[in-house]
Amino acid sequence: MIDFEEYAKFLAIQPELVLVKIIETAAKVGEAAKEIAAKKMIGHELSIWKPLDEVTIERKEREGFTGQVSATDPLLRTGEMRESISYEVIPNPEGATVIIGSSSKHAIYQELGTPTIPPRPFLSVATAESIPVAEKELGETAITLLTPKV
Repeated sequence: MIDFEEYAKFLAIQPELVLVKIIETAAKVGEAAKEIAAKKMIGHELSIWKPLDEVTIERKEREGFTGQVSATDPLLRTGEMRESISYEVIPNPEGATVIIGSSSKHAIYQELGTPTIPPRPFLSVATAESIPVAEKELGETAITLLTPKV
């Protein structure tokens, strides 16, 4: 057990570590969102999405773009969009911001929909589904920053 003075010294150096720890935590959250989008959404038939039209399914079957992950493989053809998902951590005065996105020009059409394509959000949903990871990681970060190793 440490005394009050030792604990005060420990806390005095913590501000230097806070940004480092927050950036590390943000990267873990970004990676979780990326993995959720790529592995649990693209190609899966999610109940939150409107099913693919029969015409689309028939065309995908003819072109050999079904049966990779599920029967109809929504959002999946070549895997280019899935592979283009990335995240960026941007440090700022409040800590850090995590941005998840895709360099694929098709991602925005799938995420938001078009006049002919219903929205099938995968980046925003993956981000929301990564909240438990954020809670866990931020909690562990707080404990690390407030608990000295004795």
